[in-house]
Amino acid sequence: MLSRKNIELIIDSLRKLNTYNLENFFAVNFEKTKIGWINSNNKKLLEGLFNLKSRQALNMKEIILKEPIWYEKIKSFLKIKCNEKCPVFQNQSIKPKKIFNQNKKVCVNQIITVPRSLLFFFGFPAYGVHCNGWSKEKKQLFFYLSKRSSKLKKYPGLYDNLIGGGQPEKLSFKENLYKEGFEEVGVQKSFFRRSKLESIINYCHVKDNLLHSSIIATYDVKVSKGFKFSNNKNEVEKIEKFELNETLKLLEEKKLKPNCIIPISDFLIRNQPDTFTNKSLKEIKKYLS
Repeated sequence: MLSRKNIELIIDSLRKLNTYNLENFFAVNFEKTKIGWINSNNKKLLEGLFNLKSRQALNMKEIILKEPIWYEKIKSFLKIKCNEKCPVFQNQSIKPKKIFNQNKKVCVNQIITVPRSLLFFFGFPAYGVHCNGWSKEKKQLFFYLSKRSSKLKKYPGLYDNLIGGGQPEKLSFKENLYKEGFEEVGVQKSFFRRSKLESIINYCHVKDNLLHSSIIATYDVKVSKGFKFSNNKNEVEKIEKFELNETLKLLEEKKLKPNCIIPISDFLIRNQPDTFTNKSLKEIKKYLS
């Protein structure tokens, strides 16, 4: 069982990832569904860009009708270059779609596609794949973590789950796992032969005055002793192995990317529930839905 300090650290980290207030946000509607939430400044910006009448909520269909390739105007104004498209479904932003076939393209039943860089601008749910690399030695649990390149714009130099990446519209979760695994740590499909989609977890919080509604599709892969990774140094500086308490020390020292505790906690609940007290187990499960 973990120490009380480490259990509280996990719970507090999960709580922060699931805390938000929509007081200063306006709904982004598609028909009658609140598919996103946008802050007041960005809402005014869009009303000016697309000559919209100011209303309580932003009507996504109205923007699309005015300009079918609407996102190009926003990208140009904000000087954003990202072109990878991500799916948006007709589900509430804070209660996103979470039922998928891991082998089918995630774009099935999507209503619109949005450049990844604009998802949080609108408060649209952002999907991604993470993979826990793990091993056991003398009954001790170890996690393999990737240290992010210091050249990356987001979370440079922090430790991440072994594999992690955003979900493009035209790939399945499993295909994206293969893609990210090869691009980040140089492993082939065969490395994942026993892995399967373990869980789909939604978390939601406000950061930099934007609503971050995110969904992690979690996989696990057992790493054999002596296995050699081949990291892409533009994305991953190195892969290191940490015992569970060492992993939580990284979290305490803010050296672990914040959302990585979600797949790690999920792994522990599924595989080592006695890591927690009964009371803390209930608390943690509340955040991993």
